[in-house]
Amino acid sequence: MKVFGFKIVFLASIFFFLFSCSGKKEEEVIRIVFYKIPNDVASDMESVLKKQFLFNDDEKMVLEFEKISEENVLKEKVEKDENISLIFSNTIRLPFEKAKTISFDVSLYETFPSCIKRYSFGSLEKNAEGAINLPILLNTYHLFFNNMIFEKYAGMTSYNANDFSNMLKGMSLQAKYPLLCAGGEDETLLFFVASIMQMVGDVYSIHCEKISSLRDREDVLNSALNLIVEWQKNGYLHPEWFRLRHRDISMFMDLKEIGVLFASMREYKKNENKQFYSLMPFPLSKNSSLNGLPISVFSIVEPIQKKENTSEIKNNYISKIIEYCISMEGQKDLSDATGFNSSSMSNTNQNSVSSVRYTLATASVVLENASTLEGSFDPTILAKEMREYFQANGVGY
Repeated sequence: MKVFGFKIVFLASIFFFLFSCSGKKEEEVIRIVFYKIPNDVASDMESVLKKQFLFNDDEKMVLEFEKISEENVLKEKVEKDENISLIFSNTIRLPFEKAKTISFDVSLYETFPSCIKRYSFGSLEKNAEGAINLPILLNTYHLFFNNMIFEKYAGMTSYNANDFSNMLKGMSLQAKYPLLCAGGEDETLLFFVASIMQMVGDVYSIHCEKISSLRDREDVLNSALNLIVEWQKNGYLHPEWFRLRHRDISMFMDLKEIGVLFASMREYKKNENKQFYSLMPFPLSKNSSLNGLPISVFSIVEPIQKKENTSEIKNNYISKIIEYCISMEGQKDLSDATGFNSSSMSNTNQNSVSSVRYTLATASVVLENASTLEGSFDPTILAKEMREYFQANGVGY
């Protein structure tokens, strides 16, 4: 009888909890969406925000989180529901009209590197009204050389595709894999291809390329793909490099069998043997005087909500969340939790990324991954096509 009574009380508690949560009014709910952000990163960011914003009973506010990766789902939620408070996005290209968002004041961007300002605004005009994306975290991609193998090249500051190919050839006598990247990860693969595009063509021509299908590619992308296939045939790349995942690369780093590694700073920092690898500059085309840096930019977007869904206390807390995310404290907390770099140069103070500060300061533009090129389609499909291309050594394409 006591057991039965306990079950009744337990079920009643569960029902009360669910009812109390579902009974929250919209003006008491801060809805946060993670758009195209990896699940582990979204979970880390969610934990930081929940820890920072613990509401008391008097405030009656709650934080609700949702992960969205489909464009049409986000578009419908923003344009029809109008009940999303904030969006944390991994892409600057959003599927809804800019009129559906609130622009951030231009003064908030003053401490950003110039390349991030250009990426956010499209220009650096002083009379700019603001941008709808407020970058808070950066995941930069780099080439890292093996100190024990590659030391004689450490002093190089400028070189082109031919120099780089000759470098790989020389390293093939010392390293099992002269060049390696986690090509099984879509973002890494697409950034790698974009970086090789920069190596063989002017950086601005990359942004002009239009992709509706890999079979309809234009000159710069075609040259980049051909160069990668040439490296494959010469044995400079692991034969299955386009299927390797982050965990595979970490193992090869531990074995010190890599000559040059293409990876994100986040993945690099997670490896216990990272001290054996150092940053090296990207090779540039002879036709380009500008250098682009591959960066995955995590931004905040504030959609316009229905008036009946808002309240003064809710709006105040939305502002507090934004302020926290761009503050010294917030950026450190988010950076520590996710492994990404701060978006503001004044907040990038970790010793491990001091060289990244310099790289960000000298980068001309943000080099977008190949899936964001104008006219391109689903990045998952594009990455799949690229893997098929590399598997066939370009035959049939």
